[in-house]
Amino acid sequence: MSEPTAGASANDVSAEDIREFRNAVRSVLGVGTDQLNEPDPDGLARWHELVDLGASTLCGMAEGQRQDLVNGAAAIARDFGAALSPVPFAATTAVSRMLSRVLVDSTDLGDDALDSVRSVLAGIASGDTLVAYGRIDAAGVARRVHGADIASALLLEDLGRSRLVLLDDPAQWTVR
Repeated sequence: MSEPTAGASANDVSAEDIREFRNAVRSVLGVGTDQLNEPDPDGLARWHELVDLGASTLCGMAEGQRQDLVNGAAAIARDFGAALSPVPFAATTAVSRMLSRVLVDSTDLGDDALDSVRSVLAGIASGDTLVAYGRIDAAGVARRVHGADIASALLLEDLGRSRLVLLDDPAQWTVR
């Protein structure tokens, strides 16, 4: 992945662009505007179709450019909820946004750490990396990290030390 350049921001996207994107997402999810479905156990199979539409990079990296399309992410979040589709959208959007900011803003990370961030962002963009997000408590333990059992990367926020911890190998953590 190349170094990030200026990408799309909320100011670049019109209401019509968001409407068209939402319609495409609804089509993949198979839902109408006000339709509610029962949970779909095969929802993760649709994730790659949604990745192809750009759902995994609304607030992350896309083709070397940092995206910050929070309004687009919020708009389609309603559609995911309407479909009750068990896709990792919230964690993906949060992790993608935080890691993209690290890549753009960080000046004190070593090459290995930057390579890990780039690798996870590339995996998010392709849909090959499922991520989970959590917080580290005062005892140094991350509790209730939704999706950690199926994730291939974890981003943990250590609020006590004002830092992020990226684990990009499932062998690095234990789920209880």
